[in-house]
Amino acid sequence: RVSLSPGGEAHPDRGAAVAARGWATMYRVVTDFHGTWYGWGGLQQMAFIAGNFSAARLAGANGTWPDLDMLPPPDGARDSPDAPTDKERLMYSLYALARSPRMYAGTLPADAGSLGLLAHPTLEALHARGDAAAPYAYAGNCSCEGDATGSCTIPRDAFPPCVARWSAAVDGARVVAWLNIGENASAPDALALADAGVPAGAAVAVTDVWANQTLGVVANGSFAVPSIPPHGVRMYTLTPV
Repeated sequence: RVSLSPGGEAHPDRGAAVAARGWATMYRVVTDFHGTWYGWGGLQQMAFIAGNFSAARLAGANGTWPDLDMLPPPDGARDSPDAPTDKERLMYSLYALARSPRMYAGTLPADAGSLGLLAHPTLEALHARGDAAAPYAYAGNCSCEGDATGSCTIPRDAFPPCVARWSAAVDGARVVAWLNIGENASAPDALALADAGVPAGAAVAVTDVWANQTLGVVANGSFAVPSIPPHGVRMYTLTPV
């Protein structure tokens, strides 16, 4: 098997053709990614592309995988070497949700912060066994401005910020991730269990993945989601009780 590299012009229709014909094990759906945020080849654009391919149920289709390119090493923005940034948590969360091949582009052995992200148990479970992972909503101002290269960037003053809301089934539970791909902190909000795919009347134990904190049991309703910093992510596991 081979890897195809159509770059940033990849469309879910082309991914469906690769899957139907078994042309390759994986195929690039973005241009070269170097950890930037804006514009052509940036993480913000990648979030929309990953959402489109995941919504088309192409991750793992006939043994083929949309590829978001290699995971870049830390960019020097960490407060300490072992403490990943908000953007890094969002990036690793996106790769796990989209079940993109995870190839680390940094020097080996990787630093403790990157290793912690690569081996995070929830991200590992999502990447290995996540089912039907896809955005179920885009909230806020998600309008973007394109240019001649095909880039699409959300204006930096857009408010409320764009939040991509993903849900996936894994190991009998659901994982919900809200990714702030805008430039302002989001307002506090409520996560409705029904919107995230929890059956009516079901009670779930809620765990904040990145805070590593149990929030309690919620039944047939919603729970509060704090403000999300720009380029940040909130992720929760919803386990039936």
